[in-house]
Amino acid sequence: MIFLSTFFSQASAGQFLDVRFLNVGYGDSILIRSPDNSYAMIDAGDASASQRLREELSGSGVKEIGTAIITHPHENHYQGFQELVQSLPINQWFINREKEAPPEYTQWQQMLEKQGIEFFLLSKGDTVPALSEGIKIEVLHPSALGPDINDNSLVLWLTYGNTAFLFTSDIGEKYQEKLIADYPFIKKADCVQLPHHGGPLSERFINFFDHAVFIMSTGPNSFGIPGSADIQKLKGKKYFRTDRDGIIFLKSDGEIVGVISSQ
Repeated sequence: MIFLSTFFSQASAGQFLDVRFLNVGYGDSILIRSPDNSYAMIDAGDASASQRLREELSGSGVKEIGTAIITHPHENHYQGFQELVQSLPINQWFINREKEAPPEYTQWQQMLEKQGIEFFLLSKGDTVPALSEGIKIEVLHPSALGPDINDNSLVLWLTYGNTAFLFTSDIGEKYQEKLIADYPFIKKADCVQLPHHGGPLSERFINFFDHAVFIMSTGPNSFGIPGSADIQKLKGKKYFRTDRDGIIFLKSDGEIVGVISSQ
C-alpha cells in the first residue's frame, strides 16, 4: 500500500527501511538504509554526480556503504563510485556478468581488484546478502547475456515485510514484458523504478501493477528521454521524477510505503 504523506518523517527513523532515489541527472543512484542503519547503494550516476553524492551521504550521516551494486557498466550508472570509493569505505561489491564492458570500466575494476577488492557476479536466481534481518534482495534478470548492455542490466526485487520495491535499471520493452510474464508476483510492488530513465516504456508493463508508485531517475540528455509518448503512458499513474521533484524519499514500516519528495 502506498501512503503519500509526511507522516513518516516525524517518526523514529530506526523503525523503517528507507529508499532514496537520488538526483544525479540522467543516471541512476539509489540509496537504501536498513532499520539497523546499514547502507546499500544501487548505481552511482556519472562522474558529474560525485559531488552531489558526497554531499547527500555526508548530510545523511553515512560513514560507510555495506553493499554497492552496479547494474551494468554504463558511465551514468557506475562512474560516481570511482570518486566515492576514494573517500568512503565500501565493504562488498556486486556487478552483472557483462562481457562487453567499456575498456575504462574494465580498467577501473582491475585497478580495484589489485587493491584487494573483490567483485561478486550476479545473475537471475541469485540473492544479495541481506542488509539486515527481514530484508531480501533477489535478482530477477538477466539469466543470460545478450548483445545489448542495457538489456543485460540487473533487475532487483527488494522485499521488507509485506512491502516490495522493483528496481529495473535500463532494460528495454522486450524485457519489461518478459519480466511481468516470468514473475507475476511483482504485480504487488509498492514502488517500481521506471526503466531506462523513463523510456521507451512498455504500456503493458506500466499497466500491469496494481497500486505501485513509479519513480523516474532522469535529467537533461540528448536522447529525448522521456519522450512524450512514454509520458502519455503514465497518465493517471502516481509517479515522481528526480529532475522535477528532486530526491524521492520512500519509507517502509513493512506494511505501508510512504513517499516524500525533497521539494
